[in-house]
Amino acid sequence: MRISPIVFNYANNKSARMGKMPEFSASKKSEAKPLNYSPATSIQKQLPTLNPENLQANFGLIGSTPQNSTSLSSTPRNFTPQAKRVHRKNVPIVRFDESIRCPCCGERMKKFDVSEARKLSDKIASKSGEELAGILKENMGNFQANKRKLVREIAKTARKHPDKNLSELLETLSPKYIDALRMKQVNIVMQIAREISDLTPAQDSKIKEWQAEQVYAIITSRKEKGFRNKNLIVSFINMARKNNLKIDEDNIRRYFDKLPKSKKDPEAFVVKYQRRSPQEAAYKMIKNTEPTIEHIIPFSESKSNNIENLLVMCKDCNSIREHMSYDDFIAQRPEMLQNIDKYFADIRRLLRSQRNQMSDEDRKKYTNYVQNVQKTLEEYSPEYFDFKHRD
Repeated sequence: MRISPIVFNYANNKSARMGKMPEFSASKKSEAKPLNYSPATSIQKQLPTLNPENLQANFGLIGSTPQNSTSLSSTPRNFTPQAKRVHRKNVPIVRFDESIRCPCCGERMKKFDVSEARKLSDKIASKSGEELAGILKENMGNFQANKRKLVREIAKTARKHPDKNLSELLETLSPKYIDALRMKQVNIVMQIAREISDLTPAQDSKIKEWQAEQVYAIITSRKEKGFRNKNLIVSFINMARKNNLKIDEDNIRRYFDKLPKSKKDPEAFVVKYQRRSPQEAAYKMIKNTEPTIEHIIPFSESKSNNIENLLVMCKDCNSIREHMSYDDFIAQRPEMLQNIDKYFADIRRLLRSQRNQMSDEDRKKYTNYVQNVQKTLEEYSPEYFDFKHRD
């Protein structure tokens, strides 16, 4: 596998900074051995349960929150704890999904139609050349916002390779995207190493040794499995356990959430789905704007379903955020800063409307919803949110 000189030089520069899936019909492409790249949805499942009680047992670590870290456990509001997550049917504004834009991507939310998505993916998978390019262009609005640039490149490449299906086109594009994936992983490894060294300077030499090993493994890997996020996670856990590093559990999750994933990173998507069937690859590019309940301060930390801790967010964006703080999430999705203002405008418009059929009790409950949610965001992520100067 070709190694980009840019990636190689960067890695050696010591000063460098850091909807349910339907079943798809079998095809020649899908019979190939699946790419061993960890699915975006399973990245947290690959970690041991990170509770304060078992940090020592699982990692050989002692949970000590550094003063300069953002801890998800620091709940800024006096929320009332609840035993279970709130169901979306108990959040009245979800019923008016198509009147509300997602606060992250800005897409109008609506119920996801699995059958229609499958029809479109089958249609895409059955075409090549100009026909495929035409279908992709015609349905651009049906693709995830973070995949549209990739879809345009696929359409352009399809015209140059009229005999190739979607998976084969992804394979054609993969060398460039593999280089970009290498760069992202190298950046994250170096960032982790730098931050851990700052927190535990006594272990600096061991951490730099781990960094060098991982960077070398990334830039020299000739097999797809070399890009598995799990490889980095396991190596980090082993290094931390061996050296008894003192790392806060929230920082551990924060590091792993930054790893490239096929849901949010086109590079990871290409590397993963070039070895899957064209139907599956097409399906995974289709947007899912099903409205879901997003906890601003994650429920696992706040145990709060208080209305001022809730946003209605499309499924695609909600699944990308996972356990990330909004500081880290917005660093990856800066468009949220503009789109959340549109979300609040939609909510205000909805509450003023006499046609929304909202009960008087619910309308009263949401009277100060926008102001209270804005206050939660400002307290939880003051670096990015300051609505007093934006309204």
